[in-house]
Amino acid sequence: MADFCTAALNSYLSPLWNIVFIVWPIIFLFTALVPVSTYSMDFFLHIVPFLLLNELAQLCGLWGARTMAGRRWYMAMFPLTLKALWTVARGRKISFPVTPKDRTEGRFLHLVKWQILLVALTLAGMIYAWSLHVFGLGSYSLGGLIANTVWGANNVLSLLPIIRAAVWAPDPEFDTPVMEGHCLETK
Repeated sequence: MADFCTAALNSYLSPLWNIVFIVWPIIFLFTALVPVSTYSMDFFLHIVPFLLLNELAQLCGLWGARTMAGRRWYMAMFPLTLKALWTVARGRKISFPVTPKDRTEGRFLHLVKWQILLVALTLAGMIYAWSLHVFGLGSYSLGGLIANTVWGANNVLSLLPIIRAAVWAPDPEFDTPVMEGHCLETK
């Protein structure tokens, strides 16, 4: 029972560290402040096998079910999970607008403004940090740049699906009702 409670608490508080996971590469790319004490070869020799074995263990433990999409969507939904956590922390009831049953059309970029901002900052940070490194102006280590670029790219890939969903529109060729204006005749 204690393990279940710990797992539940971990899940409920995950929006707090999701923010750290999303924001820290941006902080590094603009400031060269490192989130870990070193990006040496020894670090990579430990972290890469750990990450690969972790993915392999999940693949085996989950019988081959793909979990990457779920993890990415969970990461991309951080504004909603943070809002829910803040609502509960204030002792208020969680409420949300009912999803309309009819399709709504348009662009809903206002719903993903934080994701767009973080993608833009991450990409700008990559350009900034690599430019400084190439011209010898920054104090970035190559290992730190590689690690945070990969980390930031993973974050960008996690945030892009929800941004694409905000501007998605059906293909007009396939957007016609199947039975419009027709009546089935019975004999």
